[in-house]
Amino acid sequence: MTNLHRTPFSILVPVGAALAAVLAAPAAAIPDAVVGTIQAGSTAFRYSVETTPVLESAPAEASKPAFGAAGSLRWFLQGGGGVAENNIWQALGGGGVSWFFIENFSLDLELNGLFQSQDGPDAWAVNPVLLFRWHFLARERWSLYVDGGAGIQYASEATPIGSDQFTFTPQVGVGGSFEVAKDIRVLTGVRWRHSSNANTSGTNDGIDALFVYAQVSLPF
Repeated sequence: MTNLHRTPFSILVPVGAALAAVLAAPAAAIPDAVVGTIQAGSTAFRYSVETTPVLESAPAEASKPAFGAAGSLRWFLQGGGGVAENNIWQALGGGGVSWFFIENFSLDLELNGLFQSQDGPDAWAVNPVLLFRWHFLARERWSLYVDGGAGIQYASEATPIGSDQFTFTPQVGVGGSFEVAKDIRVLTGVRWRHSSNANTSGTNDGIDALFVYAQVSLPF
């Protein structure tokens, strides 16, 4: 009878001592398991205590799609300038979104602000543009492309003087993209940029400018 009352203490004391030894030991000295035998009266109990910690791995960060991957979206900021005949020069700044609807083909929606210096009152304008761009030579860290499209422009003054404040801006060009950091590309190119009212009014004095620009492109 006495042995039955003492059995729980006979089991707990050695197991507790084993756990205390594991907790007190340096991490490098802890074995994968502590194994022993407990004698309770005439009965022997064999025990094993697992000590190897179970580590939960941190979830892997989702990787961004490769530049030019079909279905990918990017956003960009850009700036540029151009010169035309009749002492006209232009400066542009803005941003937008690129959607690669198939691999290496993107549809780019831009929203730009433009300043035009000209004979007579200078003009400020807002200029949304829709472009198609084809990266015809695409490598892992760089590409060459052609692009083209058109936009509309509304200016604070007639551009050029004697024409209209509302004009259309067809454009076409070539350029290249270059990886400058992980997931970051710089695009730079040259573009022919036209501005005219497309004969929607009596006077249609157009502007043809040679335009250069740079753009920083990042994934969403």
